[in-house]
Amino acid sequence: MPKRSNPYPLYHYTIGAKLAAIRATGALLQSSLLLEDGERPVVWFSRHPIMEPTARKGWLSSDGSYRSLTTQETHQLGGGLYRFRLSPEFPTISFHDYKKCSGISEEMYLQLSSQGRKDGANPNDWRVSFVPVNLDDIDLVERWNDLIWVPFQFHKIGDPMGELLAEDTCRTGVTWTNCEIWL
Repeated sequence: MPKRSNPYPLYHYTIGAKLAAIRATGALLQSSLLLEDGERPVVWFSRHPIMEPTARKGWLSSDGSYRSLTTQETHQLGGGLYRFRLSPEFPTISFHDYKKCSGISEEMYLQLSSQGRKDGANPNDWRVSFVPVNLDDIDLVERWNDLIWVPFQFHKIGDPMGELLAEDTCRTGVTWTNCEIWL
């Protein structure tokens, strides 16, 4: 599959609890969460201009029940919402092409598409990279302020932010070990 540069903005949506790790590695790394045997990990992007619905996190409570968090809950429990805009020159592939070269089964591909649509997403908005994306290939980082996305000085994260991100950001005494983290 030929990789194409991006004629429209692509964003990697994430939570504040992950910023320290991103800064430490200097890259957006491929996710290996819930991969099938033989499936290649990827970095996920979306061209959704406000918030990719599938970027909301899931919640696994102490009684074993699972539910998707709302965008607001993801914002509150995850230490804020952030997005990284990919440089338009960085090559990505479509979700359709991902199916052809990732090793994902047809069944899992259809499940991802179906669940994404149920969550309000459009799989045609999804693009992936099979390689880590260095922060040099990110041309803008933004933080959600409850109304709009605003520029965020990611390179200025220092010890105070690191300490903040290390704190337990889940409410009601539940730790992140009880939170299921999804892309």
